[in-house]
Amino acid sequence: IPAPTRELLYQEAASAHVALPFMERFPSELFRSTTTTKKKQKLRLVIQYGVGLEGVDVEAATQAGVAVSNIPADGTGNAQATSEHALFLAVSLLRHSFNEFPRRFQERS
Repeated sequence: IPAPTRELLYQEAASAHVALPFMERFPSELFRSTTTTKKKQKLRLVIQYGVGLEGVDVEAATQAGVAVSNIPADGTGNAQATSEHALFLAVSLLRHSFNEFPRRFQERS
């Protein structure tokens, strides 16, 4: 559901069977709004790509009869990319320390 505004997200969620939130949050109001409309709720599944479900109110979704799941990172490359990024950041910090080492050594002498 590409939805730049909350109103559009609620409108699109009411007509969707499956939602894949990328950066959108799915608060409890979203699930209440889809169940309180006069039409029958179509939303049956919210599936988050990657790790975590902190953007989805799982309890409210469950009460509304909407299943919530995530796509695990195995085989998608997410775990490898995350570890490479962490190592890059660590090396980046070392580079700055190494460049400052001669100046710091001279200050102590």
